[in-house]
Amino acid sequence: MSDFREDIVIHAPAEEVFRFVSSVANIPRYVPFLREVRLESGDHVVAFAEPAKMQRELNGFFRVSPSTYRIDWGTDGVPPYRGFMHLRDAEDGRRTVLTAQLTFEHRDDPAIRDALRQCVQAIKRLVEEEGGGKVMGGGAG
Repeated sequence: MSDFREDIVIHAPAEEVFRFVSSVANIPRYVPFLREVRLESGDHVVAFAEPAKMQRELNGFFRVSPSTYRIDWGTDGVPPYRGFMHLRDAEDGRRTVLTAQLTFEHRDDPAIRDALRQCVQAIKRLVEEEGGGKVMGGGAG
């Protein structure tokens, strides 16, 4: 298994950033290969991916922990993968430190590292430029 991790500072309070990233409807805004993600029941989600070569339906989980500003997601598919995002307020309370990590069975893969970096940069851009609370609603739904 290989872990891929990115940290980024976002100029917005953690509560605002968390409200944005914890909304399943917002995921396609910062994960470019997903065209739609739906919360089915409980923490079960269905995501519809559109890679250039094929369309796929992915089943997995998306668990939101508001008290700790943490989101866990993953799938038991082949190959299985897991990920998490954790946010914390910077010392000034006006910035957020966002940590995102993916765990795959792949060896170190620059494409996965680049994709994760692009996702966290997209979150930063969307929240800072458009305001996370204004971009789309909050919460797991």
